[in-house]
Order: sequence, then structure tokens, then C-alpha cells
Amino acid sequence: MTTAVSDPLRLLFVAFSLLLLLDLALSQNSSSCPLDFSVTRKFVSAAASTSSSDSAHRCTYLLQLLHLTLSQYLRTDSLFHPPVDAAAACWTAFQAAVAPLFSAADPFDVRTGCGFRTEWIAQGCMNITSRRDFEKVVPVASISDMDRNCNQSFQATPACTACTVSLNRVKAAYLPGPDYGNVSDCTSYPAIYAGGAISRLGPSDDANAYCFFLLNSTTSAPSPSGGGSSTWIYGVAAGCFVFLLVAALAAWFWVRRYLNRRRKPTKEVEPSLALESISASTTLVKFRFDEIKQATKNFSRDNIIGRGGYGNSDVYSFGVVLLELLSGKKAFVSMGEGQAFVLSDWAWSLVRRGRTMAVLEEGMEELGPTEVLEKYVLVAVLCTHPQLHARPKMDQIVKILETDLAVPSIPDRPIPIVSNIEDIERSVSSSGSEKA
Repeated sequence: MTTAVSDPLRLLFVAFSLLLLLDLALSQNSSSCPLDFSVTRKFVSAAASTSSSDSAHRCTYLLQLLHLTLSQYLRTDSLFHPPVDAAAACWTAFQAAVAPLFSAADPFDVRTGCGFRTEWIAQGCMNITSRRDFEKVVPVASISDMDRNCNQSFQATPACTACTVSLNRVKAAYLPGPDYGNVSDCTSYPAIYAGGAISRLGPSDDANAYCFFLLNSTTSAPSPSGGGSSTWIYGVAAGCFVFLLVAALAAWFWVRRYLNRRRKPTKEVEPSLALESISASTTLVKFRFDEIKQATKNFSRDNIIGRGGYGNSDVYSFGVVLLELLSGKKAFVSMGEGQAFVLSDWAWSLVRRGRTMAVLEEGMEELGPTEVLEKYVLVAVLCTHPQLHARPKMDQIVKILETDLAVPSIPDRPIPIVSNIEDIERSVSSSGSEKA
């Protein structure tokens, strides 16, 4: 009788023990990190020998590695982020993956050094957590546009440019925010999606990683070949359709007010002559105050530059218009025989060679201190960077221009300068003299 009673009790005890073990196993599994940081290995190895000790540079590079990893996670699991209860484990795994970038004499804690909160790795843009969420927000037509431009090899120069323009349009039109932290904000989402859900080669492909995230698997940047300058210029030109009237007017009034306060007391420039000079070298149009008021819906906050539905596109437009004002040159000039002059690339080439002041139109340097004018040029070049994540936000631009804050370092560009830039410079210079 005792044996008969004890057998069911023993079976019940065994079953209960198995349930406890299963629950413990599931609990441990839910807190482990599902991200595959092995995709960053070749990029970390390439950067280890040239790793910067500057915290800002380090954090920018670490963010790009995270975006690459999240793009791979989207590719394998259709999710943008790991679960919140795995956040701590993911930071630990990421710290171990990037350890070769830091030496024992120069240790660096990713979260502390960059100001990242633990939960930010599990949060992102507009509560979009999955591929399905993203495709509910972004229309099918825009997804198709991304597929046409980003599902290809980026070995040819024009391909990355066309893809970047497409990603820029998606961010401007459909991902205005809000962001949660700065680990994976709305600006990074189109690139993460393109690498994980659009490209057949995946985000860790060398050319893809460089185009989407500016990551190199070698100590030098890849050198795309072929394509011709005229083709990729058309891609860049497509991005310029997002030019906004408010950005153009704001750039003109800002430069005029700022430089007028610093010009020499004995030197006067008639406003009408200045306007005529600008009209001769740019595509700006004069509007009455009432027209501007009506176009901006009585200067609604929804139309503030750098916010609203255009965000990063406003920044790019501001940079192009500012370069036009400072240099006296048009954004694009056809040179004939399939060649063209691109103002943003020309300015970047001068800045890269340490000739920042050479961007200015002749006589412009007399209107203000050298350091102020140089800051304007650097801000304009940074705003026209082809990669979304490299551009500052408009409130950051205002803070840089109004204070003594230094302009952040300008990252390398994923596309090379048009060939024969010296010939183009001479041609533009001669055409300018003929016009005079």
C-alpha cells in the first residue's frame, strides 16, 4: 500500500523538477545576447592598428560597428534590436568583440566612454522593432526604390551614390522620429534595413559595409572602379530635388547678418549689389515676406529647418546653398563631353588638402575674420557629406556657428572625387573670368 502511494508522488516530484529546470533554461536563454558580433571581426582587425585615441572618433566608429551588427540581426531574425532583457549581455559581448581596438595601457569602456545607456541597444526609432514594422511605415514604392538602388554591387562608383540618395529620401519623408537614445536613431534605420533586408550580399560584404556604414575591412578605403563621372553625378543631382526654399533663404539671411557685423567699418557693400552678385552665381529666387509667410504656414514650427518631415535633407540643402554663397559658384556645372563640376566635391577636395580658404569667392575673406569664414566652409562641407550619419543636425549647426564650438572632424567619403579635378578647377576659374 505504501509503495503504491509513493510511486505517484515520486513521478509528480520528478515532473515538477523537470519544469523547474526547463524554466531556468528558458530564463537563462532569454537573457543571452542574440546578436552575432563575429561580423565585426574583420573590420575591428583592420582598424586595430590605426585606432584613434579621440573619444568622439572612437564612439562614431563603435556606433557604425553596432549598426552593422544590427543589420545582420535584421537579416537573420527580421528584428532591428535584441530584447530589452538581453541588453546588458549584448553590451558585454560587444565590449569583448571590440577589445582589440584598445590596449591595456588605454582601456576604454564603451558604455561609459560614449555615454550609452544599457537599454538603448534594445530601443530605436519610432518604436520600429521589426522588418514588418518598418515596411508598415515606409510605402511599397519607396521600398522598391531602395531595392533598385541598393540591391547591387557597390564596386562601381555611381552605385553607392544612388543608394545613398534613396536612403536619404526615405529618412526625410517617413522617419522623422522620435529616437530613443543615440545608439540606433532614425538616421541609421534606412542603412540598417538596406544592408539586412534589401542587399543580396548582406551588410558584412566589404563594399556594402563601406557604403552603408563607412567600415573598412582593410587599412585603406576600397577604391571603386568604373562608372564614369557623369553617371554618378546624375544620382547626386537627384538628391538635390529636396532643396527647400526655407533652407535657401535662411542660409542667405544668416550669412549676410553674421558677416555684416564683422566687416570693416570703412568698407561698405550695398545690399542691392550683393543680391545681384548672388543672383548671378546661384539659383536663389527673391520672394516677398507675405509669400514666405504663406508658404511656411505663418512660420509654423513644423517647418523649422532640420525638423519636420525633411530633417537630414534640410541639412544637406543648407550645406549646398551655403557653399554657393561662400564660393560664388553653382552647385553643378556641365563641362561638356560627359564631365561636370560638383561644388560639394570640389570644396571637400580643397578642405582635404588643407586649402579651406580657397573655397571662398575672391574678396569674401575681407568680410570677416579668417577663423569665422573657415568655420562656415567646414560646416558647409560637413552638411553636404554623402552619408546621412556624418551630417550634423540643424540645432547642432546653429550651436557651432553661434558659439566657439569646433567643427567636428569630417569623415572620409565613400565615393572618390571626380577625376581631373585640377582641370575642372581651371575650367571653372576661366569661365568665371569670362563672365566678368
